[in-house]
Parts: sequence; structure tokens; C-alpha cells
Amino acid sequence: MNESLRLFFAIEVPEETRNEIARFGETLDRSWKPSRPGQLHITLAFMGAV
Repeated sequence: MNESLRLFFAIEVPEETRNEIARFGETLDRSWKPSRPGQLHITLAFMGAV
């Protein structure tokens, strides 16, 4: 099996902020798949699939 990893550098968002973003996301159009609050972060650099 040739499975690649998607690597990135990120900083964690405080839990209170993640929960607020998640609540806001619940009010948006559901044509997109929202991230779980525990997965929210700020990507500083995306390295791609390696």
C-alpha cells in the first residue's frame, strides 16, 4: 500500500474559540463538510502530500 501523508505546520486555536467557530458553522449552508472543533487550527504552511 502506497499511502501518503498531508503534512503542515499549524498553531492550535484555544478551545473556547474552536467551540464558537463550530457554533457559527452550524448556522451556515450544509453543502460543505464542517470540521470537528477538535480539528480546528490555523495552518501556517502546507507541505503537501509526502
